[in-house]
Parts: sequence; C-alpha cells; structure tokens
Amino acid sequence: MLLCSEIGTNEGKLLNMDEEDKSLFSKVVALGCGESVSIGRGLDSPLEELIGLVRVADRYQMEAIQGDVEEAIVDRLTVESCGPILAMACGGGLVRLERGSRKLALR
Repeated sequence: MLLCSEIGTNEGKLLNMDEEDKSLFSKVVALGCGESVSIGRGLDSPLEELIGLVRVADRYQMEAIQGDVEEAIVDRLTVESCGPILAMACGGGLVRLERGSRKLALR
C-alpha cells in the first residue's frame, strides 16, 4: 500500500489525510479487511459513491478493491451513465470500467 511514504506525515509517523473523504476512505479500508459496507445511504447516489470508492482505491493502489468496485459500477451502468463514466475511466486509467462502459456505449 502506498500509505508508507513520508508525504503528509509528521515526526510522530501520523498520516495527514485532511483532504481525503473520511467516509470513502473508511469504506475502502473496510473492504480491504474483508468487511461488507453499505453503499448509497448518504447524500450521494449509489453510483456516485461507487465512483468515489474506485477513485480512492486507485489513489492508494488497492488493486483488488479497485477491481471489485469497478465490477460493481459496471453492473449498475445505464445508457445515460455510460458516457460520463467512460470519460472518467479513460482519464483515470480504470481499464475494467472503461471496457464495460465502452461495451455498453457501442450497443
């Protein structure tokens, strides 16, 4: 995991994550520990929350979590959502999500 760098840490070896969404990060960590998490109970739609989770997992190079969340997003793709998600996936290097979005867009 990429959390072991000196960026954002102080002398006490605490990680400064003021810019990170605490809810999304906590859910990604829980998923990494094999726990189940609830999606879509906050202000965001389930799809928006999943997109946030995949971005956090990608940022911290948690590939297994990223892949699982990408698959959950692909399962929820609609004709209306595939364009914006395809654009986000292409720009973010989310290959599975890009492939699923492109497949639906080309139907």
